[in-house]
Amino acid sequence: MIQSVITYVTNFYHSSPYVFSIIVAFLIWYTFQYFTDQPKKDTITDSSSSSSKSITPISNVSSSSNIASSSTSTSSVTKKVPSSSFNDYKCTELFEWDPDTDYLSSGSSCKVYVCRLRSEYKPYFPDVPTNLVVKEYIISDIRKNIQQNKGNLATLKLLMKQAEREYTALCLVRHPQVVCLVHMFKEYNNTTQENPRISSSSQMSKTDSFPDAVYVVMEKAPTVPAGELLKTMTVSQLKFLSLFAGPTDLHYYFSTRNRMSEQQVALIMYQILLAVRQLHNINLVHRDLKPANILIFGEKSTKYGIIPICKLGDFGLARDATTINAQGQNIDTEKTFGTGTPLYIAPEAFHKVSTGSAVYGTEFDIFSLGTILFNLLTKEFPYDLNIFMSDMLNMIEKVQIQWNIAEKLQLSTSSIQLMKAMTNSNGKLRPNIDTILKDAWFDKVRSDAIEMFGTF
Repeated sequence: MIQSVITYVTNFYHSSPYVFSIIVAFLIWYTFQYFTDQPKKDTITDSSSSSSKSITPISNVSSSSNIASSSTSTSSVTKKVPSSSFNDYKCTELFEWDPDTDYLSSGSSCKVYVCRLRSEYKPYFPDVPTNLVVKEYIISDIRKNIQQNKGNLATLKLLMKQAEREYTALCLVRHPQVVCLVHMFKEYNNTTQENPRISSSSQMSKTDSFPDAVYVVMEKAPTVPAGELLKTMTVSQLKFLSLFAGPTDLHYYFSTRNRMSEQQVALIMYQILLAVRQLHNINLVHRDLKPANILIFGEKSTKYGIIPICKLGDFGLARDATTINAQGQNIDTEKTFGTGTPLYIAPEAFHKVSTGSAVYGTEFDIFSLGTILFNLLTKEFPYDLNIFMSDMLNMIEKVQIQWNIAEKLQLSTSSIQLMKAMTNSNGKLRPNIDTILKDAWFDKVRSDAIEMFGTF
């Protein structure tokens, strides 16, 4: 067989040497192209240099070395070679979602979608979770309004701060009870992040220093199984529930179930406290703690009953709790007046100082945690909703919590004492996270909590 092929090729060469040479040249060119175009996981070639720069494949999506603010350059890479670095892609290149069918929720600053890592990139990012969400900050909409003299530049600055705060907090806080960040993408159209929008005009637009799009990709909580009470809810009750909760959070979870035992609630609060403790240890205040920002990642059977597995999310309002003055002393940082969700906000958020802002530290979160504990133990909001909307500021500042409900339900004395301490109107008198975790109310479940979720 081989001898016959050799004989045929030899005869063909002697009969048509010119055609034979063209065929050989084509085969050599095709072979070269085939091998040079193969995907390389470890290198990516830059057209501005004859050398290749090494890209380290990710080994753990939770590693801080893989989390970096991203921009997309269109001038440096002539041919896209698959890479295992997030920084080499736009968000929409790596992840896909449908704006209609994958829509989850929206707020004043962003839209949230279910998203997926594109199948062709899975070999290069093996540790990216399967279930993901993407927060799309509405930068482009605000920029467009500003350019049409319909928007406010301060709004755009605030939105960028919010995105940066969430990204920074998720980078700094790594804990099993905190939602896992995958990556943040900051994208500039036809420019690099280092040199955004170099214009031929000497006068640049006031919005030119801002990115065209900002995306934050993180793990997604699964849909929470509906509780036994969901079928008994009226249409108005379901509409009211939808105002405060979604099918992946703690508010939805306990609202559709019968009231839990104090032991079950203690195991839930233990998880939340561990997450917030990580924030406070690095002097960050969450500022928007509430059941709707605590996501459910499954359930666990215990001797006290089934409990949800909780992870803290939504760090868009997180800020430094303290700063250093010229004398090297820690002093409170001024915060935005009235920041937070009214039903869970601390009264000091409304205490203006001479600058017109409010001043507070980590004790702000302690108050919110106290109202969450009240919510979980009683299945009621801390304030009487019948008069809250008409007298909100007064009720919050005077901390007019419905303690009569707690007493009527015959909650333990230790639970009521702990809640009252956490919601003290004087923030400086509230216990810190470690003191709360050591409180006698946790004694019955302490060993089980440590076994399930670790110590602090």
